[in-house]
Amino acid sequence: MIDVFGTPGAQPGLGQTGNFDDGKAVRKEYVSVGKSVFDETEWDVYGDSATPQNVADMDPRVWAGAGSFPTSPAPTAPLLITSSPSALTTSVDGPNLLITEVADPKDSYQSRFVELYSNNGAGQAVGQYNGKDVYLTLTSNTNVDFNGSVLLTGTAIGSDGFLVLCSSTSVFSTSYGTSSCDLASSSVINSNGDDSYAVSCCKVS
Repeated sequence: MIDVFGTPGAQPGLGQTGNFDDGKAVRKEYVSVGKSVFDETEWDVYGDSATPQNVADMDPRVWAGAGSFPTSPAPTAPLLITSSPSALTTSVDGPNLLITEVADPKDSYQSRFVELYSNNGAGQAVGQYNGKDVYLTLTSNTNVDFNGSVLLTGTAIGSDGFLVLCSSTSVFSTSYGTSSCDLASSSVINSNGDDSYAVSCCKVS
């Protein structure tokens, strides 16, 4: 695992930590390195009947930690990137690619998205991890195995450092205006708030 949101096999109920049903979960701005185990203290979660969030409350390609990390904790794993998607490299180091927001707007399920951020890979392509391609994976409900995956290797990170995956490019554009979606997958960007995501070197066949 390179980074995770949620715990595979655990399905948090409404009002429980990690459940962003009808809302969103946003990474706290001081986090600079991904985690292989979900740390609930690194997230602000909004959702369900207490704090429902609509499309107007979402901020794709905007994160308080973007462009400025504190000195502690310092990044320890450089992003494995290449200037050309056709010239991928391998390394023992993992990508410094963070999951910074997961969104399930109450008023538009097709406007769901997952936002990733790199503090040192803007405008470059995601590379490989230990010789393996990198994916965003979804684990639904109480399953412990991945239910779906989207290939990230070879995809260019935006000039702003963000890589946003959405359920529908057309709906995303309508919902969020000038903000762009870099990859679309209606099967993977399909969480109703009680599922887990991971940036991983594994995939679902």
